[in-house]
Amino acid sequence: GGKGPVIKHYSQYRSGNVEIKNPLFLLDRDLDPYLDIEPIDDDILVYLKDYCIENYLIEEYAFCSSLSWQLQEICENLIEKGYFKEWENKVVNAFFELFIAFIICRQHELGENAEQSPFNFLQQNSYEPDYDKIQDYIDNLSTLYCNKLPSTNKEFMEEFNSLKEEIMRVTHNNKQTVISGKYLFKSLFKYVQHLCKINKKNNRIDEQWFLGLLTNKLDLDKFSFIRERVIQLYSNHAS
Repeated sequence: GGKGPVIKHYSQYRSGNVEIKNPLFLLDRDLDPYLDIEPIDDDILVYLKDYCIENYLIEEYAFCSSLSWQLQEICENLIEKGYFKEWENKVVNAFFELFIAFIICRQHELGENAEQSPFNFLQQNSYEPDYDKIQDYIDNLSTLYCNKLPSTNKEFMEEFNSLKEEIMRVTHNNKQTVISGKYLFKSLFKYVQHLCKINKKNNRIDEQWFLGLLTNKLDLDKFSFIRERVIQLYSNHAS
């Protein structure tokens, strides 16, 4: 249900208004690290290391394993054909630029940002980002930025590029961790429909069904930090 409801339940638990046995609250990381938002320091609260839970579902093996049933082709062949990398190459860079803009928008309180629908920035009936709409958003943000500070477009672009370089440094060029997994999944699902169509397979696939396939292929080692926190909590209770 998103970060807000989780924090609400956590606050109710800590205030003694609700009883939960051995709770552990899992929170989306969102854009918090880039907005200087301090995490809540509590052993029973765990922040995801990526933007949100959907980010953990989107990786090549899970994608190709899930797609193999629909295309009737083994996972290894789909990896060799480079389908996932094709999607990454067309989507990730554009969405990364968009989320850099969202961060600046949040920092300076300039209006709508990451809460918008992903479809606002996808081409109609396509998995590809709408590059014109993304550029329009950035251009409009620059105007709002210049009017509020006041500043110039040159200064806006300097801040934009400096932030982008800094985030690429701290994430070790892992651009996907900055992008909402909800945006990535909506595009990826459209890409699945595209692949089914060009391979002359049924592209009337249920979105939740495909999400379930990805979940079943999830690499649980990615959540080792949660397992470690659970072990720590139970060790503390036992001592």
